[in-house]
Amino acid sequence: MGSCLPSLLQLAGTKYFPDFTEKILPLETPEGESPNKLVPVELLRSLLADLTNLGVCEKWRSVVLERCFGYEGEELRSFEEMIVDFCETGGEGREFPVLSRVDVGHTDPMVTVPLNALARLDSRENF
Repeated sequence: MGSCLPSLLQLAGTKYFPDFTEKILPLETPEGESPNKLVPVELLRSLLADLTNLGVCEKWRSVVLERCFGYEGEELRSFEEMIVDFCETGGEGREFPVLSRVDVGHTDPMVTVPLNALARLDSRENF
């Protein structure tokens, strides 16, 4: 259960904001404000803080970090480190798997994954 991070947070406080209890949270980023531009890391950090403040992190089972638009090399490593930090602080000490660089969402090739489908993510099996 999840989506493009900025779009997901537009639903906060509405009847359309999903319940993340025991769900896998896929996260992705779109293009920035103009074509072929990245969403600034500072904005993503703020959006992740919003998820924490909404209590989402206390509920999910795991995180799937989809291949974020345009992030490569050092930018990608910095973004992934930010996600790990976010999971450690927002998850309040809970342990859960995080899968990164999955070709879903705003990527090419693009795999479509239905929301609310049954899935299992086990980090003990393919680490």
